[in-house]
Amino acid sequence: MNSQELVITVHDMQLAAIAWGDKMAPPLLALHGWLDNAASFSLLAPLIKHHYVVAVDLPGHGLSDHLPPGYHYHFVDSVEYILAVADVLGWQQFSMLGHSMGAAIGVLTAGTIPERIKQFVALDTLGPYTTPEALIPKQLRDYLTQFESVVGKAPKYYSDFAQAVTARQKNSDLTSAAAEVLAHRGVLMTQQGFCWRHDVRLLLRPPSYLTENQVKAFITHITAPICLIHSSAFYQLHQHRCAWADDIDIHQVTGGHHAHLVNPQVVANVVNRWLTKGE
Repeated sequence: MNSQELVITVHDMQLAAIAWGDKMAPPLLALHGWLDNAASFSLLAPLIKHHYVVAVDLPGHGLSDHLPPGYHYHFVDSVEYILAVADVLGWQQFSMLGHSMGAAIGVLTAGTIPERIKQFVALDTLGPYTTPEALIPKQLRDYLTQFESVVGKAPKYYSDFAQAVTARQKNSDLTSAAAEVLAHRGVLMTQQGFCWRHDVRLLLRPPSYLTENQVKAFITHITAPICLIHSSAFYQLHQHRCAWADDIDIHQVTGGHHAHLVNPQVVANVVNRWLTKGE
């Protein structure tokens, strides 16, 4: 299936995206994980049947604009960008496919405007990380301290493309082939060497997390059926949240945290069966 590059203007920002399929088919918005980009779905999306799939580079990721100087990447702000993207595309109601951070954003979005979300496929997590209330002031203080040291900091450069790919594999279960898929969209060649395009501010922990009870409130407000596909120990962190969902199917596959890149056909088989069941 051929893909198409899109540029979506949202609040004076340009967000890049990749689209697959027939524009007249039911829409499915794909949201990638932290430090990934829309290419995260380049192997899975062509296998998804009967849907128009649009994978967006979230702000600060991939080919999308970075936030202006002085701005911060607050996690809940992503919901506004997602809704704006859907509005620009003319989607009154749409389905979502989210991986890791994208699945966390999907939970917040589906809980905020449940009437607009038809179906929700979550890959390997169900909602964002949380912080106990007592630790939130310290987290914000730590963030502000670190933020000053990052402002204006140059990205790390690598002597060749392969080194940039290897760097992305660190502290993850990404295979070299999967990391390379992300790198072709996420790495920039400059006079100083190769560097990742993502905003260095994304390397900071968020200024604040939600509490567990707040995440529970979002999940209980979701009316769309949920398909949770898990493939690593990452899922264990949020397994208890499944009991809060009104309508959820849970499927285990192999392939690790990036199973949709490592084992796309297996994931696609689950997604296609489940999406069809919901129609």
